[in-house]
Amino acid sequence: MAVLFAAVTAHPVCAAGLQISQVADVSPDLAVFLSESSPYPTRTSSANAAAVQSPAAALGSLALPVKSLAPWDSATGVSLMITLDVSASIGKPNFDTVKRHVVALLAKLPPSSRVALIAIGKDVRVVRRFGLPSDIASAVDGLVPDSPETALYEAVLAAQDLAARAGPSLPLRRLVLVLTDGIDDSRKGFSREEALRKIAEGDAPVFALALSPAKPPAAQLDAIKSLAQIARTSGGAFVQSTAAEAGDNLWVLMSQAMATQLLTLDCSACVRDGVVRTLQVSMQQREGVATTSRELRLTAIVPPTPPQPPPLAPVASEGPPISESSVWWQQPKSWMWLVALACVLAAASVGVSVHYRHAQHEPQKEDVAVRRDGLDPAAMGDESLTCAAIYSAADAKSGHPVTLDVAGQGRLQIRVGQSDVVFGRSKSADVAMVGDTEASSKHAALYCHKDALMVRDLGSANGTYLNGTRIVRPEPIQDRDLVLVGRTEVRVYLGAS
Repeated sequence: MAVLFAAVTAHPVCAAGLQISQVADVSPDLAVFLSESSPYPTRTSSANAAAVQSPAAALGSLALPVKSLAPWDSATGVSLMITLDVSASIGKPNFDTVKRHVVALLAKLPPSSRVALIAIGKDVRVVRRFGLPSDIASAVDGLVPDSPETALYEAVLAAQDLAARAGPSLPLRRLVLVLTDGIDDSRKGFSREEALRKIAEGDAPVFALALSPAKPPAAQLDAIKSLAQIARTSGGAFVQSTAAEAGDNLWVLMSQAMATQLLTLDCSACVRDGVVRTLQVSMQQREGVATTSRELRLTAIVPPTPPQPPPLAPVASEGPPISESSVWWQQPKSWMWLVALACVLAAASVGVSVHYRHAQHEPQKEDVAVRRDGLDPAAMGDESLTCAAIYSAADAKSGHPVTLDVAGQGRLQIRVGQSDVVFGRSKSADVAMVGDTEASSKHAALYCHKDALMVRDLGSANGTYLNGTRIVRPEPIQDRDLVLVGRTEVRVYLGAS
């Protein structure tokens, strides 16, 4: 079935203009997907196609050498996130029609494609993570339109987050396909402006189909216009459709998504420091120079150092007998090991004694404090990396101990409870990034929720990044995770150092 898409992608970029629909950092290169910037999907772009010559690109003030420009090979497949409206407002007959066309579309995808399914209702639910198209088809069949609300803007952000977290083993071309009636009536406070701001640096363009009657009511028409703006801002496309035309329009929309050129740029000289820079691409066409740009943030993530295995015991070998001057107590390493062992045994003895006395005097108080979240410390191993793992009775009021390795400031010891520990440029912030012009005055926050240490963005201008991925909602923190606040990297260690 991949041949059906190949016929579309073979066309050069349309003379109507250029649009960057996706940028993938495949260090040391950048993979830039270019599509035509016509406002609506078209069934073909070959009739008026212009010759494309002399592409040029720059990231900020740095010129990027062009390695190649060619039609993208659709046989490599797509990482497709289908975001399907399951609210009651869409109506069961229309929903069943959309489901039937989605299943048909899945059967036509290149076999190497991987698909995820997100349901948009009162809550946004990831029904299935990336799997084979045939497996996702059965999950689509199981959905019903029974939700009283539609958290559409939240779903767009969730799809971008899922795309950013997609592993390198998935196809490089990533797409979000939104099928909805266009209405967002969620009470969670996600807005169109927030969605527009977040997708400006998103990892996947949004291709949206709004299902509506030929003459929708004014409220629905306004919602549809907002969805169209989100799709085009992301580098995608939008189409409004009746239920009768949904099949044809869905195919046209997907064909538009697959019709793209792949521009490979040499980014070996790029500075990956988390600063937002403008990526600009221009091409000489018959009608003149076509130019497109997009904001881009490149961040270098240093993987945490894995724990080192204990040294192997030396293998005995034949040789001369050991002299009296080489007995064990005269060996420096053996002496150090003996002292270390004695210290460990002494500390363990003191700890057992203190614990026993504390248990004798205040058994009920400690039991209530340790188990306030329903957690049994005896069931937790030493490898647990949550707030519960560093929780003790002494932390009940003062918070959980956390160590922060803040770039330019060194290590800081803090305690985190249910209240926010605020990061920001303001001197009044709990962890101040004074002089970091990329950080907002109140940028991000750490807090504990149930058994997890969490990080959330506080509406910052440049976003908060967790291990290189821009967060769109509160995310759990694991030991040694890296949080980027403005231009400042913060390595988080659970517990006191």
